[in-house]
Amino acid sequence: MGRVLCVLDEVVWGGSKKNESQLKSLITADSIMIEPKGKKAFVADNLFRFIFMGNESWMVPASLDERRFLVLDIPSVRRKD
Repeated sequence: MGRVLCVLDEVVWGGSKKNESQLKSLITADSIMIEPKGKKAFVADNLFRFIFMGNESWMVPASLDERRFLVLDIPSVRRKD
């Protein structure tokens, strides 16, 4: 809570269908449950935006008709710019 942009560098998605649903829900849900340690849980507006960065050839569970992800593949000639 209190964060708007979450940058995940060199993150790898393991391929779990259960985790895919959770990730997609976190990206598109209007609200999220906040569960502070030792305090009562509450619902808050979901303001998260994510940037996933990495060198893997397959980074996120994006299908051909995906609406949650924008995947950019940088050509090797531009990688050290």
